[in-house]
Amino acid sequence: MKLFVVLCALQCFPALGSRSLASQPSLDNVTVQFGDPEAPNKVTLIISLTCSHCGECLSLLRPSLEKAIQQKKIFFTLIFYIDNRGSAEAALLIMHCARVTGKSVLDLLTTFFERLPEWLASKQPNVFLTETIVSQLGGGRPPDALQEDELQRLVSNNKRVMENLDVNMIPAVRINFSKFTQGKCNHDEIDRFTQ
Repeated sequence: MKLFVVLCALQCFPALGSRSLASQPSLDNVTVQFGDPEAPNKVTLIISLTCSHCGECLSLLRPSLEKAIQQKKIFFTLIFYIDNRGSAEAALLIMHCARVTGKSVLDLLTTFFERLPEWLASKQPNVFLTETIVSQLGGGRPPDALQEDELQRLVSNNKRVMENLDVNMIPAVRINFSKFTQGKCNHDEIDRFTQ
């Protein structure tokens, strides 16, 4: 089952160095965690791989997040918002490339978001995703496409998670279990953890 492949791929990659990957992904959604679970602060970021604003948010937050993770000041959870085949296949692809290459998920996401406008404008988005993006990220042979029932299960599970978190706009950031700030980044608040 290819959904199982997605989750296995998520379980096998190093993130910000193998010591900073804190736990395995959830079976209910595409989730990656970084840092020490005992860190005093918890930050959760929800992004979609079909959203350029999410890429800008991640780029803006990344330096502060990485510094705070290294200083063991935050435990960071990244959740991919999956609402369609494109976002599901892109998440699968990022995890596949991380597992195969050993590269940081955050590095791969940076490269991915740089190419996002081309992918979204492509007349053959699946070909662009599997050939152009995979070759640039270094993932070798791309994973098989999700079957329709696997895709629907992933989308359904992700929708349930978003409803439980009360998130209806992305990017969404939550710090220390407060309510999610939706549609914008909390750069200043995250930055203060590294002071």
